[in-house]
Amino acid sequence: MKGTWFIALALALTADAADTGRGVTVEPVAAVAPGGNAGLFVGVNQFSKDTSLRPLNFAVNDAVAQAHLFVVELKLIPPANCYLSLAGEPTTESAKAQLAALLRGGAQRRDAAKPDCLRALLTVRGISQDTRDLLVVSFSSHGFERASVAYTMPSDGLHDVLEETAISLNTVEQQLARSKAGKRLLLVDACRENPVTDTRSVESAMSSAFRNALGAAEGQAVLASCDAGQLSIEDPNLGHGVFTHFLLKGLRGEAKADARGFITLGSASDYVAESVRVWVLRNKPGADPRLAQQPWFKGPKIAEQIPLAVDSGARARLSAFKAEIARMIDALKPKITGREFNYRLYDRLVKATEPMQDDAAGRKLLEWSKDFLTGKITEGAFAGFLESALGGTEPAKGEPGVNSLGMKFVPVRGAHVLFCIWKTRVQDFEAFVRATGYDATQGMFSLQADGWSPAGNTWKNPGFTQTPMHPVCGVSWEDAKAFCKWLTEKERADGRLQASQEYRLPTEAEWNAAVGTGKYPWGDQWPPPRNAGNYAGEESKAGAPADWKTISGYDDGFARTSPVGNYNANAFGLFDLGGNLWEWCEDLYNRDGEEHVLRGASWYYDKPDRIQSSYRNKGDPGGRYDDIGFRCVLTPAK
Repeated sequence: MKGTWFIALALALTADAADTGRGVTVEPVAAVAPGGNAGLFVGVNQFSKDTSLRPLNFAVNDAVAQAHLFVVELKLIPPANCYLSLAGEPTTESAKAQLAALLRGGAQRRDAAKPDCLRALLTVRGISQDTRDLLVVSFSSHGFERASVAYTMPSDGLHDVLEETAISLNTVEQQLARSKAGKRLLLVDACRENPVTDTRSVESAMSSAFRNALGAAEGQAVLASCDAGQLSIEDPNLGHGVFTHFLLKGLRGEAKADARGFITLGSASDYVAESVRVWVLRNKPGADPRLAQQPWFKGPKIAEQIPLAVDSGARARLSAFKAEIARMIDALKPKITGREFNYRLYDRLVKATEPMQDDAAGRKLLEWSKDFLTGKITEGAFAGFLESALGGTEPAKGEPGVNSLGMKFVPVRGAHVLFCIWKTRVQDFEAFVRATGYDATQGMFSLQADGWSPAGNTWKNPGFTQTPMHPVCGVSWEDAKAFCKWLTEKERADGRLQASQEYRLPTEAEWNAAVGTGKYPWGDQWPPPRNAGNYAGEESKAGAPADWKTISGYDDGFARTSPVGNYNANAFGLFDLGGNLWEWCEDLYNRDGEEHVLRGASWYYDKPDRIQSSYRNKGDPGGRYDDIGFRCVLTPAK
């Protein structure tokens, strides 16, 4: 038997719903821009420190299947933003294949000990930065209740000291509440029959206290696998818990769709409840009455309307639409001269059509496709359209293209490259280090109370708070070049880049074009207006030397670095060309020297002359400082 499997959906619905006078219209989850969607999926089959905890058969299968559903099947979470914390291996061939597909796509696998789970939770919480984003966190393990608090068990948990070693769902909810994601989905499969071999102090069925703890939080929608006093059943023939099995089937198209062709949270819960009831009657006749497993749903009415998937009829219409696009491509091929069609981008186009079944959206998509195929718009502009199509809005032609790491690129007048709209983030650099084993942790200089010194800090822990969406600091020119080389090779191998394209640092001339002609990045006035950027404002005195100088009256809210995209963008849609961190350029500072150009100033600077757009700084190519980062550009295909 296996246990309580519930969905708690913390809803920030004010950003996603509007009263139209004819009821409430809810933005589809499938229409969320995918760059900030993220997920953590924890599955624990084996418990390393407590031999009294019974090993589980299908917890890893459940976690892997959930991740595969959201990442590969529903296309709601980019693979790079998916984290799996697993203790044990999948036990079926299908689950093994799903895990392999996730890892090939860029999903990250971690251990399922408590520190690893919490670290991964903080990582995914930091990825989602927009009210349109979806954040999914899932736990599949043993579950317990103590003093009306629900706990789920990590691989290194100890039953006798739950408070110290298990993961409190209160803690998880608090972390989710701190996320900026507008849609936060918590999945917990954590109450199982006889989870401890010594059953003297543990009920074999779901306890009332644990059930109450699951549904206690205000503003949460809960879909649970069974009610108090009942058992959640897992079946070796299914390779999953019965509840999980039918949840997957429902969201794969068997639950009833609404008039728009979407399967909603409410219809999925109805499908699961009825399917589980029928399965139990057919497969467990005459069994203990507690086995009359009955899933239940609790939450605000509006939560039931949240769309999660597209039904089979909509998929059939999608197939017809794909065929129409394919015919258009064949007709246009003779007109496409000197330009290889990017079928990977076409595949993204097809995926983008799923939430766009009406005629107007189809015509718009065909119009943009034709412009792209005939060379009227760039590949970056077309990619930007696809991203915005997922969000349901149409951009001006020339909006950002998005790469495999979620880095967004736009054209800049006067520069024949696409600029990343923000500095390279911690999560981007971390992906590079994970993939290559590159070591950028030695000799970083940090600002201390007594001045700059190599205090042992690194880009991973610079001595101040950094989330995945902060710009990576403490990286040298050589580190930045290594990152660009890796990303170029990765995306060429993936078919995202042509052989003539590459990621690199901007030249100084390109950087000048990007920053514009104003005296400062925001214009000509001094002091900086509100939201101009991250400089040495009044807030930066914390932890600084005694003689620290600031811009009088200016407060940007961050003593050191700030998340990317936090302040106003310039006319090209670029953020932080002034402040936050210095940016490395390709060029040498002097033709006969070895130092490279740095532009843009940082959180360290308060003097007007050093913050001017034209100010040039320099740095040794191997030097690492906690106020230096970098920005990538992408060269066009030749």
